[in-house]
Amino acid sequence: MNFDVTHAYEIFSCLGRYWGDFNSCPDSETMGRVAKRWEEKYGLKLVELSHDTLTFQSDRRISKKEAVEITEETVELCAEIVNGKENQQIETISRTGRITLWWD
Repeated sequence: MNFDVTHAYEIFSCLGRYWGDFNSCPDSETMGRVAKRWEEKYGLKLVELSHDTLTFQSDRRISKKEAVEITEETVELCAEIVNGKENQQIETISRTGRITLWWD
């Protein structure tokens, strides 16, 4: 599906109540704010979206400090981190600039 948006995080506004707000998943408005902040602060852009997963990718190197901040925020979002436990995820984010979140 294609969305007529300038920034990928704007997709959450298009989806409205059709994405999120199930189990512990944030609603689309909340996730849109997070995605916007991540893009502006870390260069993390939403590259994949499904009904229960989100993948973000940065074109720049994410520092270990930034990776810790991102990982801590995923805990607040009640997201499972697909690429391993917290310490593994910090390494993965800083090495690849990629993070995939999942809510079950």
